Formats: sequence, C-alpha cells, structure tokens
Amino acid sequence: MKIYEILFLIRPNMEKEELGNQYKNIENIISKYSGNIESVQDLGRRSLAYEIKKHKEGIYYLMNVKIDPQHLKDLKDELKLSEPILRMVFMKLDEKTLAEKLAAK
Repeated sequence: MKIYEILFLIRPNMEKEELGNQYKNIENIISKYSGNIESVQDLGRRSLAYEIKKHKEGIYYLMNVKIDPQHLKDLKDELKLSEPILRMVFMKLDEKTLAEKLAAK
C-alpha cells in the first residue's frame, strides 16, 4: 500500500451537514477500495484564481490516504463522479514525508 495526499476542492455553497455527508461519502468510497484515511485537514474556504463551474470560492480539504496503487484509478474515477467535488489532486507521499507532516502538527 502507498500513501497519497489528496487535495479536494468542494463547492462553497454547502451547509455543514452537507459537508459532513460529503466527507462520509468520500470516506465510504476510499474504504470501498480498501483504503485508509491517515489524516484530514480542513483548510477552509478560499477564493479561487478563476471561476470553476460558476464558483469563485471553494472549500479545501487535504487528506492523507493509504491505498493499494492498483485501486487508485478506480478511486479517482469514482470521486470524479461526485458532484460537490470541483477539483482534486493526488500526490504520492513516502513514509518519511508523512511522518514529518504528522510530527509538525
């Protein structure tokens, strides 16, 4: 299993309850592919450099996920279908980098 850092940009017009449901949806999708969420950071609402799907702001979440690389494409494809997610970026991390990030908190 490899560790990936996933940055999510979510629609800004969601209520707290809807955000909680979206988080649970993401969590369910990740566990469906035998992945584990190592950590989650709510980076808050921020202005965008340009409009994305008619939104000028977005809510950012940063997750560290441990998942088998053979399931990564399926995970990306399923997350792309989630309407509230405007954008997402996957970055592969090594164990040392993750340990440093977790120690810095």
